[in-house]
Amino acid sequence: MNFTFNVTQFVSRSWSLLLRWPPTRHLVFRIAGSKERAAAAPWLITQRFREGIYNVGYRLAGAADGYPFPPARMVYTVIANWQLGWYQLGGMFMHQSIIALLWKHQVNPDSLQSILDFGCGCGRILRHWPPAQHELWGSDYNPTLVDWCRRRLGRFAQFSVNGSEPPLGFAADKFEFVYAYSVFTHLSHIQQRPWIVELSRVLKPGGFLLFTVHGPSAATRHGRSVNEELAEKGILIFSEELAGTNACAVYHHERYVKEELCRDLELVEYVPRGAIDASGLDVYLFRKPLTANTDGCSGRKTSDGGRP
Repeated sequence: MNFTFNVTQFVSRSWSLLLRWPPTRHLVFRIAGSKERAAAAPWLITQRFREGIYNVGYRLAGAADGYPFPPARMVYTVIANWQLGWYQLGGMFMHQSIIALLWKHQVNPDSLQSILDFGCGCGRILRHWPPAQHELWGSDYNPTLVDWCRRRLGRFAQFSVNGSEPPLGFAADKFEFVYAYSVFTHLSHIQQRPWIVELSRVLKPGGFLLFTVHGPSAATRHGRSVNEELAEKGILIFSEELAGTNACAVYHHERYVKEELCRDLELVEYVPRGAIDASGLDVYLFRKPLTANTDGCSGRKTSDGGRP
């Protein structure tokens, strides 16, 4: 604690000296882009130092599942956080919440023969599925992340690069279970429905689709007026021009998800804030009808929620 405090004090004082000398002050402002960002730099430097020390322990001990940790830059790309501990625990928590929700609806996860992790990133959830029990696939639009997964997690799963728009490179009716964790939270408006349709295409009849979104409870952080606007419009998107990155934030209302986004699927369960991590994401579990649905089921809830 004293060591960290001394580092913080050292960084702050050194930074103050840099900003006092006109030549270095001008250079710092140019690099940072603004005086406000330059003023925040000591905190960011100290935070990265703490996270670096924190991550050393995880690197030395190794991941709990025995597979390698990805590089810190990849972890940040996926979860907007440098901490390996959160990468590991977040993946474990979400995998367990998926398992619990499937069991709740009489679906034995071990019986699923084919699973797709859409938007797999660097495999933080996929790596927790038992090897040799499933045909596991991960798909992501970031080729760097997919390449790392192929090299480091390719012993038990297969990976492919998808485009920012459909289609996927899979045959129709291939998977029994498809999940997408924090993917639709970062897609543009025009990408939302086409990707649901595409994920439904690769699902077997009677198969399950699980995905997470920012719901009304998450929208409250932007104020009451934003929550009211979400209830009216059904979907709100901030920084849509940055779709596909963490900077694009999308909020979904339950009505929009049921009646518009997934209107051709059968709702099994909607769990507000169902992601058992700090994200506060809502969780939806849908089922693909056994027969083609021509008039849309408008989010109708299944009678049994179970498998065919």
